[in-house]
Amino acid sequence: MLVNKISITECAKQLELTRPTIYSYIKKGLITPRKTPGGKTFFLQEDVDELKNKLMYGVEDDRVQLS
Repeated sequence: MLVNKISITECAKQLELTRPTIYSYIKKGLITPRKTPGGKTFFLQEDVDELKNKLMYGVEDDRVQLS
């Protein structure tokens, strides 16, 4: 299985957001970063796509605030 690893910069670009906004979403639990064995942070493409859908169509869990 091929895993698409997305950098924070690429994640921000795909979502048309800034890096600080991505960090804010990490803190809010809207997207979970992963780490390589060397400690580099990345996201899975499927997680980025899931967040994109949440941003476009709303959040399923109304306890989570996007803003």
